[in-house]
Amino acid sequence: MKAAVLGSGGGALAVAADLARGGREAVLADLPQFATNLDPVREQGGVKVSTGWLGVQQETVGVASSVEEAVRGARLIVVVVPCFGH
Repeated sequence: MKAAVLGSGGGALAVAADLARGGREAVLADLPQFATNLDPVREQGGVKVSTGWLGVQQETVGVASSVEEAVRGARLIVVVVPCFGH
């Protein structure tokens, strides 16, 4: 199942990684003015998650070129904003 996660901050990365760990096809995207925040995820092919019990693991997460591309065909859309953004 494809899940689109809209946002590029720590919360969005955590949500996308958790969805990917759960077997979902997680795809990140953000508004054009923030899209470059996702370049490291695109370059490394996912999100690195560091925990005390499992060490560092990389979860495969895609990065769409636009919000429209991310939500196309997604069965779940998660919008992640800072706590002061709603």
